[in-house]
Amino acid sequence: MVGRPKARARKDATGAGEHTPAPVASWQRPPFEKGHTLSTRHGAHSDRKIAPIAARWVETALAQCAYLNDPSYEPALLAWARFEAKCDLLHEWIDTHGIIDDGGQATAAAKLLPIYEGRAASLRATLGMDPVARAKLQRDAAATEVDLATLLSQHNESREKGTDT
Repeated sequence: MVGRPKARARKDATGAGEHTPAPVASWQRPPFEKGHTLSTRHGAHSDRKIAPIAARWVETALAQCAYLNDPSYEPALLAWARFEAKCDLLHEWIDTHGIIDDGGQATAAAKLLPIYEGRAASLRATLGMDPVARAKLQRDAAATEVDLATLLSQHNESREKGTDT
């Protein structure tokens, strides 16, 4: 085929993108309503379930660690809170349903939990929310303050000598 393909017009483009469900037969159940929770298992993938728990985690963290109120921490704080919320939901589901399914295999929730817990721990360390990470943050902040104080004193000395640059 040589050249540009022929452009074809749509026959009936009215109503494109709209979906009307097929009529329900007597043997079918009615379609799911918008916002249903019937297919939700543990909720670790549901923003409706995660968001309120994550908000409580953020609230608690901000109350306990004043430095997290700095806006620069917000993205990491929200990511950490979402992973903590996912872990909470998975723990709750595993406590109710168990870690092993009827076939003797680990459940999907049991497989997800260590991944989410690892990510939450990593973000916790990034935010300085464990003892070692907090000590490193404090050390780095103190070193920055010392460097700034040294620079200011050097600047003041040169200014007093009249060699201000």
